[in-house]
Amino acid sequence: MSQSRAGGRRVVRVRIAGEEYKLRTEADREYTIRCAELVDERMREADEQADAGTRAAAVIAALSLASDLLEQRERVSTDAERLAARLRSALGGKSD
Repeated sequence: MSQSRAGGRRVVRVRIAGEEYKLRTEADREYTIRCAELVDERMREADEQADAGTRAAAVIAALSLASDLLEQRERVSTDAERLAARLRSALGGKSD
C-alpha cells in the first residue's frame, strides 16, 4: 500500500468478506480501511457473480482490481503522451 506514514508500521484491523484481518502497514489508517472496503466490495460483487466460494471470489475480485489498475495506467500513459506532445508544440517543436 502507498500513502506512507512516518513512524513505522501500525496494525489496522479490517473486515473483508466477513473475516477480520490485522494488517501491519506503514500506510495511513484511513487509507488502509478504504483499500479494505474496496476489496470487500469487489469480493461481494464477485461472490454474487461466481457463487463458487471465497477463493474464487478473491480471484475474481483481484482480476477486477487488476483490470482497473491496468486501465488507469493506460489512461495515465496516454495523457502523459498528449501532454508531452502539447509541450513540444508549445515550445516550437524543440526537444532536449
